[in-house]
Amino acid sequence: MKNTTTHSRRKFLRNMAGTALVAYGHLKTRVIEPARMEYKTPEGYSEHLDHFTNFFYAIRTGGSVVEDASFGLRAAGPSLAANMSYFERKPILWDPEKMVVK
Repeated sequence: MKNTTTHSRRKFLRNMAGTALVAYGHLKTRVIEPARMEYKTPEGYSEHLDHFTNFFYAIRTGGSVVEDASFGLRAAGPSLAANMSYFERKPILWDPEKMVVK
């Protein structure tokens, strides 16, 4: 699996470079971007296997998982509310603090 630099990433890096030049105007610096950024996972790595291994290890040992149920609901809640809004054809209000639909 490889991930190449996107246009928005390049734009972000350019904006950060501009910010650095403003904040440190007395220094003559510049950011040199690589022609291409690439990330490769190790050969044979499976994110699904890694995820399930961590989950089942936490269950067996009574430990905690990195992303608990609250994390999952906070991540999925807005998307679920958007789907509800679409299918019910009305606005759905989501309270991120209480993690409930209003």
